[in-house]
Amino acid sequence: MAINKYKFTIGTTIFILLLILIPLSTLPKISSPLFAIDKLVHLGIFMIWILALRYETHGQVLVVYLLIIGTGFAFSTEFLQLFTKDRIFDLLDFAYDTLGLILGLVIYELLALLKRFLIKT
Repeated sequence: MAINKYKFTIGTTIFILLLILIPLSTLPKISSPLFAIDKLVHLGIFMIWILALRYETHGQVLVVYLLIIGTGFAFSTEFLQLFTKDRIFDLLDFAYDTLGLILGLVIYELLALLKRFLIKT
């Protein structure tokens, strides 16, 4: 069954949707003088999401398709925030989502390369 095959991807998708639809007023206020924590959260959750998807598809789906799917999902999450009480569509959040997707794909490919290298030696 396809659901069992993509458990982690489905779980992270649900987690992301819940996280972006929760009103900001209910989330703890965390700040840093060095950088915007919320941007790192966007980067991190989309990096984990794409790593899960890439792993669960066993690297068999072209990276360009994963980027199209991922950016579509990221854009959709920003769009959905227009219908929440105190959230907004933020292009900078979308940029960090996309950066997380790219970073996740790079990490996956580097790990796959490392694995192939270690197997050869």
